[in-house]
Amino acid sequence: MTPAVPAQAPSSATVRLAVAIDRADASTADVERSSASIAAAGVEPRHVIAHLPSGGVPAALDASDRTHLLWIRAGAELAPTAIADIVAGLERFPRSALVYADAPALRRPDFSPLLLRSLDYLGAVRVFDLQSLRSVDALAEGVGALEVWEAGLRLARAGAEVLHLSEPLTSREPRPGPTDAASVVAMLAGELSACGLDAMIEPGPGGAASIEYHSSRRPKVSIVIPTRGSSAEVWGRSRVLVVEAVRSVIERSTYTEIEFVVVADADTPPGVLEDLAVLAGERLTIVPWTAPFNFSAKMNRGAVHATGEYLLLLNDDVEVIAADWIERMLALAVQRGIGLVGAHLYFEDGTLQHAGHVYRRGEPTHAAIGWSDDRSDPIGSIRFDREVSGATAACAMLSAETYRAVGGMSTLLPGNYNDVDLCMKVRARGLRTVVTPGARLHHFESKTRDATVTDVELDIVRGRWGAWLEREAFWTGEGV
Repeated sequence: MTPAVPAQAPSSATVRLAVAIDRADASTADVERSSASIAAAGVEPRHVIAHLPSGGVPAALDASDRTHLLWIRAGAELAPTAIADIVAGLERFPRSALVYADAPALRRPDFSPLLLRSLDYLGAVRVFDLQSLRSVDALAEGVGALEVWEAGLRLARAGAEVLHLSEPLTSREPRPGPTDAASVVAMLAGELSACGLDAMIEPGPGGAASIEYHSSRRPKVSIVIPTRGSSAEVWGRSRVLVVEAVRSVIERSTYTEIEFVVVADADTPPGVLEDLAVLAGERLTIVPWTAPFNFSAKMNRGAVHATGEYLLLLNDDVEVIAADWIERMLALAVQRGIGLVGAHLYFEDGTLQHAGHVYRRGEPTHAAIGWSDDRSDPIGSIRFDREVSGATAACAMLSAETYRAVGGMSTLLPGNYNDVDLCMKVRARGLRTVVTPGARLHHFESKTRDATVTDVELDIVRGRWGAWLEREAFWTGEGV
């Protein structure tokens, strides 16, 4: 494991800023606007690095007494309190190797290395600890937008601490300039290779990139499905939900190293179990359930009987859309630091039902619920693999080892918020929950049960995780 980047421990007397203005494709007016705001914010003009010599930032500052580099995109204007806010933040979190902030009218996600690989969302002003930059050999060639993006990724790979300020450091932020797609792909390819990851990179609009991760590993995945074998009307016809769910997995999925562990209520019609046996054959294990309904307990029972290295928790009221959904989830689940992987789920009418949890003001809900596929959040993050506060257990993958380590799902939450609790337990172990839009399934929401939320369930999850449920960390769309 790569050791954390050493950072200086500044005090008010030792935060000494140098400034680099990214002048690429900038007008003289933009540079002057940024320079004026820098002077007004309290950084002396002599500290500004106007033209870097060969060797980049670290070499240019080796002989100086500067401790930190403030990078600003030409045309951006520092807020009057920016320098004071930076110093205060570094005094409180002295090991921060990188500092970024929200924009005046835009919340940014907390630091997420996975999202940063696809989208440079950190904004027009960033502060770097110079010792940390030297440790990862970042900005050695200059201070262009691509080099600064790469610097953030290198620091993330090294385990550096990153500080996200909610108070904007700018009063005005220009749109990022054009970025050469080939350069972006080359930079990301190098970064992913350094992380030991294999992926296909496709350039996207605005300098972003879609990344499809691949894994050479083919572990067995146990698909655990609680059911009572009920039927419901979907798209105008009656269907046995669990049978059609399993059928869609078998007929539409390209990943074959799977088993089905179906936890079936005692009143499940025998014909349903027979149909499942015909569909899945030797890959099917039926686990009888005779106790009252408890989704968490049924999942836990299924996990005990699963033999796969990874568990895929799945509702019986789903249907596969994307053939490579298991591969897309697994390629993330095997990555270091990722604990649980969720999917994009769609209502019967094709609108989004789930694209990750949103936790705010103590009330968990879903991101982008009811959105069409052509709609996006303010920074466009919904199009990419990204970190989320949580993900629904209607479709979630994690290792069997992690599931056991966190104690599985809480049986005190039989119907609701058991997935919230599971994601929080994963997070408490220092692991991340992520969602991939590459895994797409229909979810015929609440076709199989009463979705009423009880006060007891809400009180339990708030009592356990109240502080973490008050502030949404990653979603920047509506409802936060």
